[in-house]
Amino acid sequence: SLFFVKPNTAWSQNTIELTVENGLSQGFVSSIAQDNNGYIWAGTINGLNRYDGYQFKVYRHSEADSCSVASDEIVMLANDHTGRMWVVTPSGIQYYNTEKDQFETPGVFRKHSAGYEKGVSIEGDRIVVAGRETISIFKIVGPEPDNILTLQKILPIRPEYWNLGGFNSIYCDDEKIRVGTYVGIFEISDDGTFRKILPEVNASIYQICYDRVHNQTIIQASHAVIIVDQNKRITSITV
Repeated sequence: SLFFVKPNTAWSQNTIELTVENGLSQGFVSSIAQDNNGYIWAGTINGLNRYDGYQFKVYRHSEADSCSVASDEIVMLANDHTGRMWVVTPSGIQYYNTEKDQFETPGVFRKHSAGYEKGVSIEGDRIVVAGRETISIFKIVGPEPDNILTLQKILPIRPEYWNLGGFNSIYCDDEKIRVGTYVGIFEISDDGTFRKILPEVNASIYQICYDRVHNQTIIQASHAVIIVDQNKRITSITV
């Protein structure tokens, strides 16, 4: 089920529970996002749902429609720096065209296989695609499917790290790529070498994000929320 809360109001008085009885396509929600028009999107393993405040519209894959969502199984929803919504499924990476009410696949992903067995990150104007052997960094530059992305960099993943497992979280800034795994956080150099950072953290890492206001990194681990300040001092909040 989904829970939505009206902003700046009391939770207890303004919480709405939405379930399959309200039109949600499936009960397990894998990801939630809000687009530029204010619609709430919910990805499930059986369809993509758009909620307008009154009812759901369900999007499903159609073999007869190349502009339908690539798969009914939604892995991730995310907004880029323009507010454009991106949809990640096992069958591809697309963005939602609000004017045409359809899903577009960037030309670079149509021409070349964008394997992302290890994970995808969409943040700001970058898309990071992590496959088994390489990590590709794309920059979002244009409005149209054929020129919306440019390839900035491809990093190799050295063979000794191929079996490290999936990346639960990928964080990319102007200098480094950092990945959260089941055994901690690693920084990846340009030659594909992995260097473990914060060696005292050996837990599963589910999310890495940077708080630019307070200049600190916030890490969601299996056992705690970890905050690292600009001097690399660690504060751990057990959950």
